[in-house]
Amino acid sequence: MKDKFFLIIILLLLASCENQAKKDQEMESKTQKVIFQIHDSLMASMDKLMNLQEKLKKHNLKADFKITGKAPDSLILSQKMEHAYLALDSSNQQMMNWMNAFKPDYKGKDHASTMNYLETELAKLKKIDSLTKTSMKAADSLVNHEK
Repeated sequence: MKDKFFLIIILLLLASCENQAKKDQEMESKTQKVIFQIHDSLMASMDKLMNLQEKLKKHNLKADFKITGKAPDSLILSQKMEHAYLALDSSNQQMMNWMNAFKPDYKGKDHASTMNYLETELAKLKKIDSLTKTSMKAADSLVNHEK
């Protein structure tokens, strides 16, 4: 009777461990899926980002030609365009750096380490996403204002 009781306890513990391992794997997969969704969204916006940079360059050259003597509005506009260009460049560079550093292969690591890594990377990516959206909105506003 004792042997059967211990066998049942051991089987329940094994089943419980398998359940937890499955839950851990699902949590890791969900977090990684969110990371890849944000990554894919950012990559889809890179063409627009590059186009905005080109437009800012062209518009800024026009603004530079308008600057004569005391034309503070043109100078301010030129500085805003330069700032917007640099912000776009920074968000693009941060994305490239993140992609080069991201290591999606975390086999052999325990669940806590894996989740810590994934959550840290997700936070970095959300910051890059926010910077990219903000800088693109500002650049778009400047480019469309200058038409």
